[in-house]
Amino acid sequence: MYRRDILKLAGLTGVSLSAGPLSHLFNGSAKAYAEGDQPLFLSVHAGGGWDPTSFCDPKGRSSENQPDPVNHFMIDEIRTPSVSSPIRWAPMGRNEEFFQAHYDKLLIVNGVDTSTNNHSTGTRYLNSGQLEEGHPSFAAMLTAAVAPELPLGYITNGGYDITRGVVPRTRLGSLGVISKIAEPDLDGDRLFHPESVQGRMDEFSNRRLNQLRQRKRLPKIVKSLDNLQAARSGQNELKRLNENLPDLDLFSTSLGQQGAIALAGYRSGLTVAANLSVGGFDTHGNHDVNQAAALDRLSTGLMELWAEVERHGLEDRVLIMVNSDFGRTPRYNEGNGKDHWSITSLFFMGAGVQGNRVIGATDEGVHALPINFETLTLDPEGAKIKPSNIHAALRQQFGIDQHPLNAHYPLQDSLIPLFT
Repeated sequence: MYRRDILKLAGLTGVSLSAGPLSHLFNGSAKAYAEGDQPLFLSVHAGGGWDPTSFCDPKGRSSENQPDPVNHFMIDEIRTPSVSSPIRWAPMGRNEEFFQAHYDKLLIVNGVDTSTNNHSTGTRYLNSGQLEEGHPSFAAMLTAAVAPELPLGYITNGGYDITRGVVPRTRLGSLGVISKIAEPDLDGDRLFHPESVQGRMDEFSNRRLNQLRQRKRLPKIVKSLDNLQAARSGQNELKRLNENLPDLDLFSTSLGQQGAIALAGYRSGLTVAANLSVGGFDTHGNHDVNQAAALDRLSTGLMELWAEVERHGLEDRVLIMVNSDFGRTPRYNEGNGKDHWSITSLFFMGAGVQGNRVIGATDEGVHALPINFETLTLDPEGAKIKPSNIHAALRQQFGIDQHPLNAHYPLQDSLIPLFT
């Protein structure tokens, strides 16, 4: 069943739709996804603009009397998993629990220059590699390049999910609706009719539909009958999704639930990529309390998501990118909050990632430091990391850098060898 057919069905039901290298895993077919041989890309967006200095690029103060500090916690409160590890984190939220459990899976990129402090521009740049409007997200490009025919290929829960028409996007507004579509013959947990009766009814209905299609010649009527047949067959695909869904009450966060749905779509052979989102990071006031609460939700959700990945043995099949709109100022405002700042961080975890690594850095004023793009070390003669450099590496990692879409939506900057 093609997306255009599910779209017609979903319009009546409340489901909203709109239009080392992993490339060796792709063969560009829905069949390969159905057989579970392809990778899943998950983009997690921390909405509002997180503060990397309170998270994965920590900046503490040297003394209680330090004027105008970047943060209120002390330098000696900053933690690392070991003396030899480059990963460090701030003592906020559930950072300690998250990083201790997953530092060996993380590739952190600090000092990313977004060139903006505008929410929509920063979100677009970090998720498409383009500052300008008119470009699809990486998740949309990936889906369009490798398996555009999948009915739920691109699922979104927010963040930057512009597709530019290269592939439809799916917004699952109600999981109860999916159950009703997938299992129309159920009354609660029971069938309306005994299985023997239901089987005969289905057989008669399909035979009658085929007879109608054979007799009708007017294109409009034939198309309508085709749509009816496609909608009926689509129930089987949604049934697979419904059967793979875990009990969402087991997850304490919306992010964990979103991830579980995306993984169910992937395990059903229906999904290539998904946007997940968690908000609350626009902390213009009471920054320490509000940013810590948002980081708590993010870390908890990521831990629940990765536990679900491990439960299904998909560690080598799921790549997760986590980012935000931009960063936050290296000083507090009059409301004890922090405002927008163009320098930020992001990180990857999962398939194809060499963990326990940090690329890039910022100085004590939270200005991005240039690096050598070949050695990935700090270099005053080098260049600052931009989202376009990261997206060039992503396209190469997933093997779509030679796809026609890559030429149609070219990136302005060269890649950083993040995954090699």
